[in-house]
Amino acid sequence: MAKKLTEAQLQELNHKYEWVINILNFIDSQNPNGTSIPMFIEVTRKAFDVQNLRGMRYVYSDVNEMATLGFRQEELSQLNVLLKEKFGFDFSLVNKKDIQKVKRILKKAKLQMLMNIVFY
Repeated sequence: MAKKLTEAQLQELNHKYEWVINILNFIDSQNPNGTSIPMFIEVTRKAFDVQNLRGMRYVYSDVNEMATLGFRQEELSQLNVLLKEKFGFDFSLVNKKDIQKVKRILKKAKLQMLMNIVFY
């Protein structure tokens, strides 16, 4: 049995759901003949309905990656405008946070490597 989500977790779930659905609807409007987008929408709705925060985080990550890597610059600009209107921020802020996480991980890994060299 899944544990009950806190208020902060419910807010995160709602935000990620709205974000993902907006991106998927945009992708679907750009490529109406695509068959994978309805599947992503269904998975997203199921994760939201059962309050599966971990699943929603995975979908959020996958959809963000799909959108940032799969679009031409003009399409990404259109999507960024849509996201900025709806949420107040776009992929530029999301990507900055991801880059900061990667830098922290790399910095920590370098420190651990240095410690291994010095102490072993």
